[in-house]
Amino acid sequence: MSYGAGKVADRWKVDSVPLYVKVKERIIEMIEDGEFVGNRLPPENMLSERLSVSRASIREALAALSREGIVSKRHGIGNLIHRSTLRSRMRIDRYVDFSEILRDAGHRVRFERTAYHWLPGEETLCIEACYIADEKPAIMVKVLVPSEMLASDPLKDDCLYNTLPDFLNTYACEPVSHSLCYFKPAAASDATSRQLDVPPGAPILEWKESFYSIFDKILAKTTIHFNPEIVSFSLLRKWE
Repeated sequence: MSYGAGKVADRWKVDSVPLYVKVKERIIEMIEDGEFVGNRLPPENMLSERLSVSRASIREALAALSREGIVSKRHGIGNLIHRSTLRSRMRIDRYVDFSEILRDAGHRVRFERTAYHWLPGEETLCIEACYIADEKPAIMVKVLVPSEMLASDPLKDDCLYNTLPDFLNTYACEPVSHSLCYFKPAAASDATSRQLDVPPGAPILEWKESFYSIFDKILAKTTIHFNPEIVSFSLLRKWE
């Protein structure tokens, strides 16, 4: 096998989640709970005082909310709330992890790795996994990683990871830069129908994604199939 070469309030206790993300989620909760009158957020200084965090954290949180389309800032008006964006579920522009997408739709989710091995006669690592929603198979993922793009053998660590970029940034020879996704309709093969518990030939969505390094080399390729009875994506397009 060959391998390549201010004081923060107690509610905001330090952990692995950045403070601005916690502040962002708290603002979303406040919007959903109707704590803001009308369709505007209070000024930054009022939010800072109300949430007992710095204005810098508020600005970071507002920037994240703007990227997700939940608020937009207009000169002379302030930060406008777009509640419609919070009613749209399974937004692929908002979440990276499929677990988060499924949880956003109210599902109880668990992740199960079903295969993790080198393909016979090939220098390619194969990872297969299933995202299970309410004890039903929702998403099947197959990942292929060429050995020349790995710095070491991940099988020796029996590694666990949250996302494929996490895995690649741990084991690949080069850092991840970006990925390209392609979508097309497909018919469930016999194998896929068994995996997703859908009839053979059932129409499904196929998602193919290639992950590239900072030097534009392909680090991994994935093929993903979705149970149409569970997964129905949405996408926000901003026109600013």
